[in-house]
Amino acid sequence: MVALALAFSASPALAATIEVTIDKLVFSPANIEAKVGDTIEWTNNDVIAHTATVK
Repeated sequence: MVALALAFSASPALAATIEVTIDKLVFSPANIEAKVGDTIEWTNNDVIAHTATVK
């Protein structure tokens, strides 16, 4: 029973999907914190291309 409880508590957190929208030269949200395994989905509503930088 204890081994089963440890197996569940040691399992990694689920990956998140983070949505970022670009509209009128504004990124929303302006800052995000992603973890390894997370997915970032970008929606660019502007007519010009944008880039993102990881720090």
